Parts: sequence; C-alpha cells; structure tokens
Amino acid sequence: MVALSTNTCLVLLRRCQLKPWSSLLLQSRVFGSSHIDGFLKLNCKKGQSLNLAQHFSMSRKKNQQNCLLMDVIPTRQYSSTSDNQEPASNKKELKENIYTIPNYLTVGRFFISPFLGYMVLQEQFAVVCGLFIVTGLTDLLDGYIARNWKGQSSILGSVIDPLADKFLVTILAITLTAVHLIPVWLTALVLSRDVYLVLSGFRVRWNTLPPPKTFKRYFDFSHPTAQVQPSLISKVNTNIQLLLLTATCAAPVFGYVDHVALQTLWGVTAITTAWSFIDYLIRVPYTTLKDPV
Repeated sequence: MVALSTNTCLVLLRRCQLKPWSSLLLQSRVFGSSHIDGFLKLNCKKGQSLNLAQHFSMSRKKNQQNCLLMDVIPTRQYSSTSDNQEPASNKKELKENIYTIPNYLTVGRFFISPFLGYMVLQEQFAVVCGLFIVTGLTDLLDGYIARNWKGQSSILGSVIDPLADKFLVTILAITLTAVHLIPVWLTALVLSRDVYLVLSGFRVRWNTLPPPKTFKRYFDFSHPTAQVQPSLISKVNTNIQLLLLTATCAAPVFGYVDHVALQTLWGVTAITTAWSFIDYLIRVPYTTLKDPV
C-alpha cells in the first residue's frame, strides 16, 4: 500500500461519510496515534478537544472489536509496471520444434561440404560429382518435406537451409580456385557477398533478441527472432552459383576445362552476384518476428 497525504485521507473520509470518531480511528490506523493530537488541535474548537478525545477513545475500543474500518476504502496495489503493459517475465516467447527431418538433412549437408572440399584438393572429381548430386537431392528433399509434411516446417530451417548452401558454395569455390579451375576475382566477389550476409544475420539476431540478451539465449535456436526473406535475384544467383560449381567439378571428368561456355558462366555468375550484393546493401533480407502476448 502506498502512503497517503493527510489531505488525501480526509477527502476519502468525507466521501465515505464517516462519523468524526470513525474518521479519527481510520486516521490513526493510517498515520499512527501520534497524529491524533495534531488533528484535534487543528480541527476542534477550544474546550471541545478533551470531550472529543474521550469520545474517540471509547469509540475506538468498540469499533476495533466489531469491524475493520480499513475495508471502507478500497486499496490498490502499485508496481513498477503499468496496468496496460504485461511484465516482461510473464510475456510468452516464441518457441518451435527444431528437431525436424528437413533440419537433419540440412545439417548433413554441413558435414558433407568439408569432405567435398577435401576431394577437390585431391582432384577426385568423379567422387566430387557423385557427392554433389547427393547434396543437391537432399536440398530438394528437405524443401519438399518442409512444404508438404505437417509439423516439419520451421523458422530455423528457413535460416540454416540457405546458410548450408552458402557454406557449400564457399568451400567449393575456395578449393576449386586452389586447383585453378575458378578465377580468384570471381571467388573473392562471391565470398564478399556471403560474408556480408552472414555478418548481417548476426547483427539482426542480436538486435531482435528481447532482453535479457545473453549468449545462451542468443544461440538458443528454438527461440527465433528473425526470418530470412531472400530476394528473387538472390535465389537466381544461388542457383547460377550451384550450376557453375557443378559444371566446374565435371569439367575435368568430361574434358571441357577451357571451354568458352564455362567462361561465359563465370561472367553470368559475376553479374548476378554483384546485382544481389547491391540489392542486399539497399534492403535488409531479414524480417523481425514478434513474440505472441
């Protein structure tokens, strides 16, 4: 209960239309008995203070046995949180099931990618082509399951699926550049765009994470705060990059390493990569999610 001033208490007493001795009793319960003498001196005529004090003393004993006058005035509990705003501790946070088949398939692509890079460095391009086909099939499969199977779609999947593609593209681009099958300038352009997108994702995750902002909650993937919204040019660019990597891995096997069509594909990849990079510099590819109240 909050402390009330003397004037506020007297206004409440008048509204409740309490008798003088009841007013004194209530005032004594709110402010303490030490305030009664001051009240009598200020509000009673000379010569009447003693009679009124005696009357008050008798009435006080009687009223204490029969009722609690504090129930006359409704009390209100105050807190640091306003009535229209729910405390942060009681606010529900968005949670989802992250243990889905598409997410398992996507994580599998993360593990296959380093092995693919190792096979490229060993120039085992036939094995690379076979594994690359497998990763492409798993990419198609997890997308089909997420769209058509109940309970298999997740916000986490919409984030890690393109991230797995970028991880695969990064490893293959670096290793194919190391064996002189992709030019350095093209790999640098592809990696610049992907690094910018990843760093932007980390920043958006931190900015959209509700308090308390801790590293444990930051890496709690069951609590999404933002969703990836890739643009059309970004989707086109990703498919062209994957086509370039597939054609480049197959080039030593089928003997068209220096073919003009492959070099033309370098130029198309560079144009779409630069286009999508500029698009992401203008538009943030992430949508903030709102927690249900």
